[in-house]
Amino acid sequence: MNIMIVGAHPDDPDLFFGGASLLYSGSGHRIMMVSMTNGNAGHHKISKKIQKGNNITIGRIDLFYTEKHINQRLSSLIKKIIFQTLIISFFTILIGYIVLKNIIIHPIHIMINAMKEIENDNLDTQIRIYTKDEFGILAHTFNNMTEQLKLSRKNLVEQERIKNQLEIAEKIQTSLLPVIPKNDELEISALMKPADEVGGDY
Repeated sequence: MNIMIVGAHPDDPDLFFGGASLLYSGSGHRIMMVSMTNGNAGHHKISKKIQKGNNITIGRIDLFYTEKHINQRLSSLIKKIIFQTLIISFFTILIGYIVLKNIIIHPIHIMINAMKEIENDNLDTQIRIYTKDEFGILAHTFNNMTEQLKLSRKNLVEQERIKNQLEIAEKIQTSLLPVIPKNDELEISALMKPADEVGGDY
C-alpha cells in the first residue's frame, strides 16, 4: 500500500505522523511525506541525548518546532493568561464590593434610616453599631444626642405643666382676695405677687 502524508511545513509529517509512518513502513508499506511549503520560515531544534550507565550515549532525540507552532503555543498561553487575569480581577472586584458594602455602605444606610426616624419624631431610635471605628463613634454620638433630646423634651413638658399649674393657682388666689372698698377720703391699694416657680399659700 502506498501512503502519502501531507503537511503544511517540512517537519509536520515527521512531527505528527512519525510513529505511524514507522509502523506502516515496518509492515512493508511505502510511505511518502509531502510538505506544502519549502520551510524557509525557519525552525527551532531541541536535542536530548539518551545515555545509559556511565554517561554512555546510546542515542539522541531531536525535536523540531516551526515558528508557526511556537506562535500558536504563545498565542494560546497569552489567551489563558488574559482569561485567568480577567477571572481574578472579577472576583477581586466582587470581594471588594462586598467588603465595601458591609463596612461602609451598610452603616451609612443604617444612619440614614435612623435620621429619618428622628425626623418622624421617634426619639427612641438607637443605632446599633458597636465597632470601634469612625462609624462606631458616630453611632455612639448619635445615640447620646437622641437621649439628650428625649431628656430636653421631658424637661420642657414638665416646665410647661408647672407653668400651667401656677397660672391656675394665680387665678384661684386672685379670686379669693377681698375687693377693696372705695372711699373718697382714703386711698387704699394692695399688691399681690404670685410665685412664678412653685405653688403655695397666699
